[in-house]
Amino acid sequence: MTPQRDRVAKPYKGRFWSAKSYVLHTLADSKSTTMRDRVLRFMETGPCPVCGGSGLTPAALAVTFAGRTIAELNALPMSELAGIIRPTTELTAAGTASRKQTSGEGNEVAVAITRDLLQRVTVLLELGLGYLALGRSTPTLSPAKCSGCGSPPSSAPAFSG
Repeated sequence: MTPQRDRVAKPYKGRFWSAKSYVLHTLADSKSTTMRDRVLRFMETGPCPVCGGSGLTPAALAVTFAGRTIAELNALPMSELAGIIRPTTELTAAGTASRKQTSGEGNEVAVAITRDLLQRVTVLLELGLGYLALGRSTPTLSPAKCSGCGSPPSSAPAFSG
């Protein structure tokens, strides 16, 4: 018996869909409510157990400033954030940045970054937006608030980066 003769013909040339691909495709493209309801049984919604919904890696979450993670600072209203970073902006004898330091809040890089951030946050505070958090998504803002943010006063620093 030769291997050629024992082969089975495989006429099927379609695309294989994994269960995940099928569920995601059905949710995105199906117009049928019944099909959507059927695949929703296999979906689970909730925050990520690793990042808590922040979208940050464990390495990024390990970085702290004033005893808070980046995700915690991102969730604060800008008025509170300004109060937390203001002491660092006022440092006059900042040290040099070093990997051996346990905290980098008192180095020259942190002072420069917090001064720039405080200037930008101050503009938003002056616009009456101190209640907003940096992590708040744009679609949750009213059109009036968005138009106010799009045209800062000419004396304010540009919003970029």
